[in-house]
Amino acid sequence: MNIVANFIALLAAAGWGFLAVTGVTVIGGIAGQNAPGYPNAAQIGLFVAVPVAVMSALIAAMALVHVKKKGAPALAFAALASLLCVLPFISFYAGGI
Repeated sequence: MNIVANFIALLAAAGWGFLAVTGVTVIGGIAGQNAPGYPNAAQIGLFVAVPVAVMSALIAAMALVHVKKKGAPALAFAALASLLCVLPFISFYAGGI
């Protein structure tokens, strides 16, 4: 079960990592336009901080499960829950559906 849980968590962390890299690119594009007031703290939080936080939590949980050799079902549940949160997050990320 540890391998399956780690694989699911790795896929979820990679997805959130992709969103974080995309967020950094978006923030860089906004900053490059020199628009007054942009990017603001809320945009940086949404585009960069949230994906990095979720990715970091998943990686930390993977390391903890690997070291402790228990908690794989909880890791799998957390990874699947984070994957289910991607669609609502992207709806905010992209400005709506």
